[in-house]
Parts: sequence; structure tokens; C-alpha cells
Amino acid sequence: EVLAAQRVMQTLIDDAVAELEAQNHKSSRGESDENSVQSECVLGIMDLRGFRLPNADPKLANFLVDCFFKYYPKRMNEMLLVDAPFVFRPTWLIVKPVLGKYSSIVRFISADKVGSYFPSGTPLPPDFHN
Repeated sequence: EVLAAQRVMQTLIDDAVAELEAQNHKSSRGESDENSVQSECVLGIMDLRGFRLPNADPKLANFLVDCFFKYYPKRMNEMLLVDAPFVFRPTWLIVKPVLGKYSSIVRFISADKVGSYFPSGTPLPPDFHN
């Protein structure tokens, strides 16, 4: 189960990085737009609505930390933790020290604020439409 989740996450991360590289290639040819500076970084969104303690997966959390901070350093600009319930707090207290200085890029926000983290005109993920 964890291995399958890791494969899905790795595919999503690889796809996001490939898209960034394609945008950067486009920018280097003079086809950039007003969002070109932001195109070098990934905005992570973790929807925690419905999170319960049995959902906590330290192996998957460690895998994500390794992916972004060892294999794709400086690619993660911000990580939004959306609507984290109170029961997420123990998980955060375990994960935060592992992140070290990178814990400063984590933002706890409500679902209705997700749009404010996207450049204007950028489509929102379907679960966050108002």
C-alpha cells in the first residue's frame, strides 16, 4: 500500500518537474509570461479535509520529504496544508522537526484561501472551486 502511494507521488512529482522544465525552456526562448519567475517552483497542496489519525503515514511523509528536499532541492516553494483538523497536530509535531528549516514553507490555510496562492488567471484544482 505504501509502495503504491510512493509510486503515485513520484509520478506526480516527476510530472510537475517536467512541466517546470518545459516552462523554463519556453522562457529561455523568449516566450515567457508574467508568471515565469514562479514557474521554477512547485506549490504543494495537501488537502487534509477528512484526515483522521489512522491516515497518518510516517513512511509516506518521510518519502515526500526525501523527494523534495534531497532529490528536488529548492523546487518546493510552499506547501499548503488545507483545513488541517485538530487531530493532525500530533502528526505535524512529528513531521516538523524532520523538515528542519523547511518547515517555514508550510502554511496552514482554509480551502477558501487556496486561490490566493495562484497567479491570477490560473485554474484552481477542482476541489477548491468556490
